[in-house]
Amino acid sequence: MTQQVEQALNDLNSWGEIVQASFTQVMPGITAQQLQTASVQMAGRLKAPSVKLHDSGLQLAATAEQADVVMNSAVKQLSQVQAPEARETLRNMIGSTQGSGELREVVTEITNFLALMTGVEVMSAPLRNALKPARIGITKIQDAVRIVDRWGSIA
Repeated sequence: MTQQVEQALNDLNSWGEIVQASFTQVMPGITAQQLQTASVQMAGRLKAPSVKLHDSGLQLAATAEQADVVMNSAVKQLSQVQAPEARETLRNMIGSTQGSGELREVVTEITNFLALMTGVEVMSAPLRNALKPARIGITKIQDAVRIVDRWGSIA
C-alpha cells in the first residue's frame, strides 16, 4: 500500500504543478475567444496527467479496500484472543498506517483547488472533460484515506 500512496502523491503533485503552471499563463482581461483557446490548450496539457491521477487513485482505493478486508479479519480474529499481546499487536499494526497526514493535506488542497475551478469548467467543455478523470482519482484517494483513518478507531 505504501507504493500506491507514494504513486498517488507523486501523481497529485505532478498534476497540481501542471494545473498551476497552466492557469498562471491565463492573464486577466483576456477575451472570450482567447479564454476558449487557452482552455483548449490547458485541456491538452492536463488530459494525460488527469488520466494518470485517475489510474493511481483507483489503484490506491482498490488496495485500501483489500487491506480493509484483511484488517477487519485480523481485528475479528484478535478480538477472540484474550491475550493483551494480541491487542498490542493490533495497535502497532494500525499505528503504522496512520501516518498519511501528508496525503490528507495534499488531497484537501487539490480538492479545494478543484472547487475553485468549477467556474472555469462551466465555461469550457474541453477543460471539464480533461479534468473529469482527475476528479474521479481524487475522490478515490479520499476514499482510501477515509478507510485508513477508520482503522484508528478500531485499535
